[in-house]
Amino acid sequence: MPSAYDKTNSISLKWCVDDVQNQLNELKESDWFEKKYGENVKLTHDECMEILNAILFGHDASIGVNWDTIEYYIGEYLDEREDEEDMIKLIKKRRIK
Repeated sequence: MPSAYDKTNSISLKWCVDDVQNQLNELKESDWFEKKYGENVKLTHDECMEILNAILFGHDASIGVNWDTIEYYIGEYLDEREDEEDMIKLIKKRRIK
């Protein structure tokens, strides 16, 4: 194994925040996505980076990273965010009583 990776002995594929945003925009055009998440779904730069980091450390190396992978991780992130928002609402509701 080389002691240092560079363009003479390795390749690197890069995905960026814009790729996550573009895939989100594609998803927003789907009826199923709008029904599940609504039409006003947005992701901040930091949220996109969270998704990219989740992809980096969680993707299946035998498949790699592709548009389907990004779509999957966006969905997972939005589901988790929804669960957190529901939990916060529940906690606030219990405090009011």
